[in-house]
Amino acid sequence: AMTVFRGLVGFLVLHLGFALPREALDALGLSVLVGGAALGSLCGAAAAPRVKGRLTEEGLIVLGAGVAGASALAAGWWFSLGSAAALVFAFGASAGASKVAFDSIVQRDTPEGSRGWAFARFESLLQLGWVAGALLPVALPIPARPGIYGTGAIALALALAIGFMAARRRGRTGAHPTSAGDVNMKRDPPV
Repeated sequence: AMTVFRGLVGFLVLHLGFALPREALDALGLSVLVGGAALGSLCGAAAAPRVKGRLTEEGLIVLGAGVAGASALAAGWWFSLGSAAALVFAFGASAGASKVAFDSIVQRDTPEGSRGWAFARFESLLQLGWVAGALLPVALPIPARPGIYGTGAIALALALAIGFMAARRRGRTGAHPTSAGDVNMKRDPPV
């Protein structure tokens, strides 16, 4: 799920770079898009620990994907350089916060001796997801609004799928693990 989310971020940055009219996107416009995504990612990573007591890790990922999807639908409706910058910021923040939550899930659900390899493997998958997402707008000429709406729809579907899996897991275990100290619960691999 996080690989798909990271792929959406890669897709969106390059898609918007190609989709915005040339007069609206000079070198400064492209810098605004890339800078917005990076700033959003930093803000999301900084905000994630602050909501730890209010949401589970899975809940934070669901919220992030939902916010990203809703932002894409709004930006598709009011498409401009400003809405594109706001969209990549929202996606960056959502993906940044979700990455912190995902790292927490990996740490919580992976045996201590395997964590290093698990983190390395998942980080590689996340990077490959970003690259795969970024290659799509290079290879395929996708019109601006359909690409943005498609990104929003995928992000919302991702939020629903993760929410459903978390609810199903919670129902199966009778409780939801909130810390690494809950070692007696059966755990599924990270989402």
